[in-house]
Amino acid sequence: MQSSFAMAYERNINPDGSINLTYKAERFGLHRGAGFVGLLFFIVMVPVSCAVTSPLVWLAPNNSAGPIMAFAGWPISSMILFILAGKWFIKTKGHLTIKPNVGLTFEGKNLPYPEIDHIGTANETTAQNPRGSAYVYATTKGQEMKITKYVSLQLAEAIQAEIKAASGTVWS
Repeated sequence: MQSSFAMAYERNINPDGSINLTYKAERFGLHRGAGFVGLLFFIVMVPVSCAVTSPLVWLAPNNSAGPIMAFAGWPISSMILFILAGKWFIKTKGHLTIKPNVGLTFEGKNLPYPEIDHIGTANETTAQNPRGSAYVYATTKGQEMKITKYVSLQLAEAIQAEIKAASGTVWS
């Protein structure tokens, strides 16, 4: 029987044998979300929504409903822009290419398997977000390289398992 549940990431095998993983991610991590929302609203959304609604006041003929429309349109336009910017600016897709017996390619960087000491997951939690945001990392040359963007811990562990299974390398 075939499962009716979808994987949290897309797995595509290329003709050369490499595997592309595509997954939904957070651009800044969930633990940075609360402060970012306030910053986005006051620094970006208020001026942009004012710029959108102000022409209604200036271009409206005298004694018309222009100022009333601008006053009513400001919260509506700011909420629409806030939702669109939030979806575009915070959400993103991550891409990772696994080349068996060769290495990993992510964010325009190549990381050969012989240079990797360890592949693991890290989970960062805060009081505002006890679930946290996780990512997959590789320890190489004395530093921790972040392989994925911020994702849920379950997705990070699934991507880590996929990397280890598809790499063609024996991991400790």
